[in-house]
Amino acid sequence: SVTLANLINFFLELVVFLVFLLVSAVFMPQFFNVYKFILLLLILLPILSVFTLGFAMIVSALNVYMRDIQHIIGILLMVWFYASPIIYPINWVPARFAQVYKLNPITTIILSFRSSLYWMTAPKLIWIVYSTIASLATFLLGYYIFLRLEPDFAEEV
Repeated sequence: SVTLANLINFFLELVVFLVFLLVSAVFMPQFFNVYKFILLLLILLPILSVFTLGFAMIVSALNVYMRDIQHIIGILLMVWFYASPIIYPINWVPARFAQVYKLNPITTIILSFRSSLYWMTAPKLIWIVYSTIASLATFLLGYYIFLRLEPDFAEEV
């Protein structure tokens, strides 16, 4: 439910962002071709949502058995935030670490969003393929862990 609520929130913020781009005319010459990149968002949003849902299932199932996870996860998410190119460009990462850095599945999703929304260019196909595989793997792992631990949830709570 939290994942779905945040997806709806993200969609509403995205609409506001696109209106801002239109009003500010920052990308006006390219804005008339923006529909192509909005279609890319229809591919990227499910990838991000599936990854997030898988991660949330893992954390929520483990939190039932290990209560301290809720405190540790906040710290780990902060580290993950700064280890992902959210507030800085990917070219700030030294070239020798770039390939290892891109193993972070959120990195390729963020780069794809940035490519589509900010630069109005198509993201690299390898980023989308890798993000899709990582998202599905995370979701399947989360689903498996959740189903495996679910029968004992009532006893633990």
